[in-house]
Amino acid sequence: MKQEMNNKTEETLVEKTLLSSYELEALKVVSQPKHRGRKRSTLTEDRPTLSFEKMRELLEGIKEIETPKGIKYIHLRLTKKMVIGVRESSGKEFTINLDDLYKAYNLCLRFTSPEVKRYVFMGHSPAVTLLRLLKDKVAVNE
Repeated sequence: MKQEMNNKTEETLVEKTLLSSYELEALKVVSQPKHRGRKRSTLTEDRPTLSFEKMRELLEGIKEIETPKGIKYIHLRLTKKMVIGVRESSGKEFTINLDDLYKAYNLCLRFTSPEVKRYVFMGHSPAVTLLRLLKDKVAVNE
């Protein structure tokens, strides 16, 4: 019903030549509702499938990682439910839940901090690096 009203209004404006076709297009753009926040990308990174057991197996061999910005995380170890490590520059320990990491691997569109932060509560920076590393290791093994 509202769409029909808009179409009639447009026809009326065009018929009376109050607005040119360019002005009418501009009016359409201005009258559209504004969205709050950034538009979420729908591009997905291709990644090989990975089972939870295979992820654990691959993580066991990783003892230190470095982010693309040069931040080093050292003394990585695996417990039953967590990845635990230390940020080299500050000496602060971080933990990443393995279930959350696995969920992030499967559900994130891309492995970036804003995306991973939705699934990994704390330690999303090392989690991003671990996810990228896992993706590369699985791709090499296939």
